Amino acid sequence: MIVGRITPSVEARITIEMMCRDGLILPVEVVMDTGFSEDLVLPSEVIHQLGLTPHGDLDMVLADGQRTTFSTWSGTALWHGQPTDVLVIESSGESLLGMNLLLGSTVTMDVRINGDVIIED
Repeated sequence: MIVGRITPSVEARITIEMMCRDGLILPVEVVMDTGFSEDLVLPSEVIHQLGLTPHGDLDMVLADGQRTTFSTWSGTALWHGQPTDVLVIESSGESLLGMNLLLGSTVTMDVRINGDVIIED
């Protein structure tokens, strides 16, 4: 079970564990984004800290209809206690958790400030 909180800015935030290239675990705070269909978005500095492997470019259409290309990276998250391969999209913005990683999970939220966010396998 993964537990997070609803923030004062009404975001569902959780901390996930990412595996670094050297095997160490790095906790990364992310915002759940149900409008994002991929696995994860992470800033460049986190990607480099993790030592992720380049995966290539990905063309995407943003919510405002704009088309853009992002660099992607191969990584490993500890998801429900299991090492899970994830596709990480590099961005200068917020760290996001997308629907593809949530697929198969049960998400429960008490949508009030400091309310629980619970993700179960």
